[in-house]
Amino acid sequence: MKINRPGLLLYISITAILVTLISAALYYSSIQQDDAVRINLAGRQRMLSQKILKELLLYSKGEVSRDTVIQSVNIFSQTQKALINGGPAPMTLDLSYTRILPELQDGEALKQLLEISQIWEPIERQITRYLADKNPESLKYIISKNDLFLQMTNDSAYTLQKKSEKNSSIIQAIITSLIMIILTFFFLYTYRKIKQLREADRRIKELETLLPICSSCKKIRTNNDEPKEIKSWTSIEEYLRKNNEMIFTHTVCPECMKKLYPDLKE
Repeated sequence: MKINRPGLLLYISITAILVTLISAALYYSSIQQDDAVRINLAGRQRMLSQKILKELLLYSKGEVSRDTVIQSVNIFSQTQKALINGGPAPMTLDLSYTRILPELQDGEALKQLLEISQIWEPIERQITRYLADKNPESLKYIISKNDLFLQMTNDSAYTLQKKSEKNSSIIQAIITSLIMIILTFFFLYTYRKIKQLREADRRIKELETLLPICSSCKKIRTNNDEPKEIKSWTSIEEYLRKNNEMIFTHTVCPECMKKLYPDLKE
């Protein structure tokens, strides 16, 4: 099938747009997967902050070991670094499974996580100090920062959730655009095909109106598949009688009358 230049350019343009949209959808889908992991980890950070405080209080009573507290602190620190800078993030509390995260690009979420790290660093130092000598001032400092720290981790998880929802909206818009373009392309393709079929039908009807007639004897060809067969040709009278149910009567026109019977008077 011959495609004209405007049609070819249209097909190329639509294909390029589809490829671009599909690539964008795949990109945002991969981001969405990472966002889901970050949201879960940010929620776990909130839980870990309270778990660490609880373990410190139990440690002060001798009910949990120092190693238990250290493990929780290490998980929090490693997770915090992975959330900000990317890299391996512990997915389980026993550190048996990690997930590689890309570096965080969202400005607002990154700012909040950095603020959490600024608060966490002195808290971590006081935890280390308390585990070493059970200094009550260290425990007092940790408890005093708990409400603020909990609120900041909560805000961080909420911001990551909002970012994920925004990416979901983008993916939805891309999918909607893809559907609209595919439907438009299908409509244009169907319209073009219908137009071609109508043109072909018109040409067929036009060809059917062409009646092959012998230039010598004026017989009409009724079978185009076997034009050389005698039976494929019939007289005009016979053709009209079969196709129009006409009955012929014979007479002589004035011109032929003069030629055939010149002696007869009008």
